[in-house]
Amino acid sequence: MKSELSISSANSTWLIGDGTFVNFWNDSWCGEPLSHQLHLNPHISGHLSAKVCDFICNGQWEVPQFLLSYFPTLANLVSQVTLQMHPTSGRWIWKHSNNGELSLKEAYVFKASHSQKVKWSKAIWSSDIPPSKSLIVWRFMHGRTPTDDQLALRGMSLASMCSCCYKAHETATHLFFHCSFAHNLWSWLASVLNRRLQFNSFEDVWHLTDRR
Repeated sequence: MKSELSISSANSTWLIGDGTFVNFWNDSWCGEPLSHQLHLNPHISGHLSAKVCDFICNGQWEVPQFLLSYFPTLANLVSQVTLQMHPTSGRWIWKHSNNGELSLKEAYVFKASHSQKVKWSKAIWSSDIPPSKSLIVWRFMHGRTPTDDQLALRGMSLASMCSCCYKAHETATHLFFHCSFAHNLWSWLASVLNRRLQFNSFEDVWHLTDRR
């Protein structure tokens, strides 16, 4: 979820309400933050703490004249947002849903529409294959198998040894293709299919499944 925070922020906006919680310059409440639209220096905009409510008086926008002289487009940008007759507390809303809520379904639909399509997805997610086995392949294709090399990348210090052949470090590629145990399994499958099999990666496996 942390890694998706920037995407979530870019696709959300403030419903300002009474404006007491919304930063006038740096929050997204009238499209892109005003600091971006007006091309303010980041070293300056980072210190601007004025709230939207500081520019509202008696239910109307009230932008100081000296700001309008510096930024002639500011009045037009601000006036695009209609103030509520009876404002409530502001809230952060998701741009792509009808009610502003970011549900698990909305998140899935959004990510699916922006995800890269891969040719092997239909090969592994099949009613003929147990989901637990599909998940193993999915994790392999995304570099997420809990093998020693992946654990080491996450900061674990451990002595690595393949528990099948005891001759090499444990990596996903070794376990599935280079280990003598895996080699014997592929050789058996080759004899069943009556064809020569030589794999170095799962991409080679997909070429075989393309030929059914």
